[in-house]
Amino acid sequence: MRVLCAAEMQKLDRWAIQELGIPQIALMENAGRAVAENISRFVKAGKACVVAYKGNNGGDGFVAARHLRNLGFDVSVFLLCGREEILGSAKINFDILCNPTIVGNPTIVGKLKIPVYAQSFSRLKKLLDSSDVVIDAIFGIGFSGKVEGGIAAAIDLINQYKQKKNYYVVAVDIPSGVNATTGKADKHSIQADLTVTFAYPKEGILKYPAVKYVGKLIVADIGIPYIQHKVTKKRAVEFFLPKRRTWTHKGDYGRVLIIAGSRNMSGAAYLTARAALRAGAGLVYLAVPKSIQKMVAVKTREVITIGLPETDEGALSLEAFEKIRKIKADVAAIGPGLTTHPETKELVRRLIKQFKVSRMVLDADGLNCIADDPSILRRSKSKIIITPHPGEMSRLIGKTIRQIQKNRVKTARSAAKKWKVEVVLKGAYTIVVERSGTYVNSTGNPGMASAGVGDVLTGILAAFAAQGLTAKEAVYVHGLAGDLAAKEKGEFGLIASDIIEQIPYAIQKSH
Repeated sequence: MRVLCAAEMQKLDRWAIQELGIPQIALMENAGRAVAENISRFVKAGKACVVAYKGNNGGDGFVAARHLRNLGFDVSVFLLCGREEILGSAKINFDILCNPTIVGNPTIVGKLKIPVYAQSFSRLKKLLDSSDVVIDAIFGIGFSGKVEGGIAAAIDLINQYKQKKNYYVVAVDIPSGVNATTGKADKHSIQADLTVTFAYPKEGILKYPAVKYVGKLIVADIGIPYIQHKVTKKRAVEFFLPKRRTWTHKGDYGRVLIIAGSRNMSGAAYLTARAALRAGAGLVYLAVPKSIQKMVAVKTREVITIGLPETDEGALSLEAFEKIRKIKADVAAIGPGLTTHPETKELVRRLIKQFKVSRMVLDADGLNCIADDPSILRRSKSKIIITPHPGEMSRLIGKTIRQIQKNRVKTARSAAKKWKVEVVLKGAYTIVVERSGTYVNSTGNPGMASAGVGDVLTGILAAFAAQGLTAKEAVYVHGLAGDLAAKEKGEFGLIASDIIEQIPYAIQKSH
């Protein structure tokens, strides 16, 4: 979905409250409920400890405590401030927890029977020692600067006891200690297993080192109307997927040309073509070196294979250009398994400059072939989507992988603007930059860190582009197919072919 920095999100909050008239306490109620409901997806009811501070993030935590109790959890709240410091909507929700009874000091117990403890670290240790889930409701997206004093000590305790007790840590909106815009993480930062953020992902949590503290990211709708560009989740995909008419024919769903493969890398070509078919392309042409044409033709019976001139090393030669330019296609995908043979590099450059299709997807060696001069992208006759992983982006822009990972959003935006292309920067929370804005994908899992999975994405991108869809829809479906495959087989040992077979089901779930 679209990415916002802290200031943009705060501005959106004010707009919803002041101009639309949505009460702040209503947004807080929705936020806290979303946290509780998502916790119940991952943790069986047990003991929950909400660690809260005085601001609105603490207020979200107070709401979450109520809803967790309704879901069957044994809930306690630990305050990192005095109750007199809690103001506004947060105070209203605190009072709901605590009124009307005060029992002892520092324990407060109201009619809801949710005990609230304040500022006793011996008590915090006991709570952590017996907890199944700990909720970080300390700092929200307004945090900047350093974490110090008692709060730093509390965060360190939460992290330390997690190693001992292996409880589940959930961050409310953002892990405390992390800057929502810069991605800088204080040395005293919550190490979360799950972060439930609200309305939109915050730019900082997609940057390094912050991304290491986030765990699984879930973006929860809390009732703020979506701004101009909608999210890359199910309802957005559903809106754009075309319905197939009774009197349709294969030409209605696009002609995809895949230029891929070499003597020792025929698998990449096969995976890309197979994924394009499963993603609904009407016709798929697979252009490969002639020495592997028969091999891929046997594996991809529904694909039209084309054997092209090759070098002595089995890579596509420059002579292939004249044969390629005669193929009528709507979209071309160039790169998987091509190698960076000098003749292949020149072929790729010539295709970018002279071969005109509505969309051209460049991946893998298609990008490596132009790494010494990516400015050629600006001279293309086609609209281009580039799909680098951090290593390929590093070669394109001359920065280290560490620099790229530190600011993935900025890197992707800068490349899109510089070369006038759409960018899919792959990795955890893939970044998509297209004309409509910048998006972060919410689907996918670590099991997809496997050979060939990028080739599958290239096939889906090409097929979706041929059907008039955008890159963000393709990335969403790719990740969802991976999630479905992982649900069936687990993340360990997940392979690209498993994901391909789940593509139709991922599309079906998106309707």
